[in-house]
Amino acid sequence: MPEWAFSGAARLDAAVERRADPEVGGLGRRLAVLPGGPGLAVTIAELVGGGTPGAAAGEAAASQDGCESAAPEELDTGWGWLDDLDAASVVEVVAAFERTAAWARAGAARAAAALSDRPETRPQWPAAAGVVTEQCTASTDLSLRLGVTRHSARALVDVGRTLRGPMRQTGAALEVGDVDWDKARTLVEVLRDVPLAVSLEVEAAVLPSASALTRPQVARAAQRALQRVDHRDAAERHARARAGRHVGRPRILPDGMAAVTAVLPAEAAVRLDACLQAAAVSARRGGDGRTTDQLRADALDALARSAWAAGWIGSAPGAPRGGSPSPEVVSSVEAGASSGDPHEAVSGEWSPTANRTPVPAMRLAQDAGRGTLVSVTVGLGTLLGLDDRPGELAGYGPIGADVARLLATEGTWRRLLVDEVSGTLLDVDRRRYRPPAGIVDHVRRRNRTCVFPTCSVPAASCQVDHTVPFPHGPTAADNLGPLCTTHHQLKTHAGFRLEQPSPGSFVVRTPTGHVYVQPPDEQPGIPTTDVDGVESEPPF
Repeated sequence: MPEWAFSGAARLDAAVERRADPEVGGLGRRLAVLPGGPGLAVTIAELVGGGTPGAAAGEAAASQDGCESAAPEELDTGWGWLDDLDAASVVEVVAAFERTAAWARAGAARAAAALSDRPETRPQWPAAAGVVTEQCTASTDLSLRLGVTRHSARALVDVGRTLRGPMRQTGAALEVGDVDWDKARTLVEVLRDVPLAVSLEVEAAVLPSASALTRPQVARAAQRALQRVDHRDAAERHARARAGRHVGRPRILPDGMAAVTAVLPAEAAVRLDACLQAAAVSARRGGDGRTTDQLRADALDALARSAWAAGWIGSAPGAPRGGSPSPEVVSSVEAGASSGDPHEAVSGEWSPTANRTPVPAMRLAQDAGRGTLVSVTVGLGTLLGLDDRPGELAGYGPIGADVARLLATEGTWRRLLVDEVSGTLLDVDRRRYRPPAGIVDHVRRRNRTCVFPTCSVPAASCQVDHTVPFPHGPTAADNLGPLCTTHHQLKTHAGFRLEQPSPGSFVVRTPTGHVYVQPPDEQPGIPTTDVDGVESEPPF
């Protein structure tokens, strides 16, 4: 039995000694020694379903090896039994639920790995498919079925394959709940490209103490063990990891906010952090009333604003190096400042004579649309202040009326015709010499992301696909839809079928026989309806 389980029981024994009731901690002691698995799951189900806590735990302990306990029948669920337990036992109930969750996660990962072996997820890719970055389609099947990103589904498959293979000990620890999913996944990621002998030695060194460590502590322990076991390969490992550096797309947060994450080489991350901190400290010294966190965020935005205004990241060729920060940076960082010298907010201890390694400049692509950096769709009533219906920020999602109005004030306007009953985009008032370009424009505004459910790739980055392949299907809005490169390949070469029963509405049929429906995007600025189909009154 894992050492941590016995220590949990010992802590409960100490609690009993301090109190007169000999039954205090009885359930907790029983739960503490039960590893994750079917027996513990049955115990928890009986507790929640109204069974006798002590008897349920005892029966589970007796039947753990043979897993003889049957799943409970339909019972009235309730949580009142928690009120009758001492605090120490409640702690062990929480731990038992977590071990059960780890066992369930291990089972899901093993099943995901098994799915990746099935012929339905292993299509024979023809040469016409070009470069296929993901040969197995299991992650797409699971993404659609679980309602998670393809990245999360791929991690489930990859970790499952690793835990049933070279890292079986970590898989076993996950099944009994010695480690949770995050710790198991961390170990897999740290040891992903490590030789098998080294991986096994590191795994053996880290697992015994992993149950008492947090996920970041497990990552650090694995890195230390890896350096100790195979320090000669450190440079090659860093080169492999460095090749995976990336910055994620904005992730939606509540109330008009978004999160952007970056995975950088350590020196680059420290340099960025130091720059933001120096700007914040300097501004605070100058009397700026914003918090350090706010200043760091505004400084990062100022870097992007300055680059966007100049058309370059770094110094453009021929531009003088050194000197004062550009006016764009100063004004951007100072936006909303309560006081202080404008230059002080950005430059801090900056010196034009400081020794610097030349930074290669990167030109911003003109076809990225500098004039469409921020694309906002907002209803006319919202724009005129007649209502407060939300707008839509391209690449992000819904935003409040005030934010939409603010962003739209400096925009270039185009009229969109929508169906006010369904909110479906009908037409784009834009005349061009080549009609297909207008149709593409229309389709990308009707469906703002890839039309596969769970895919968030912006339509502007997608290929516009004929739902019924041309020439069998027409080049018309009701036969076109945006598909990201991956899903376009799956539809064309891997047996995924796509239908468009009505303009902008799509049905996906997978090789496993599952069917998923993607309704058309509702266009912002359209009146909402209540449950009876009656239009809601505008808030004015």
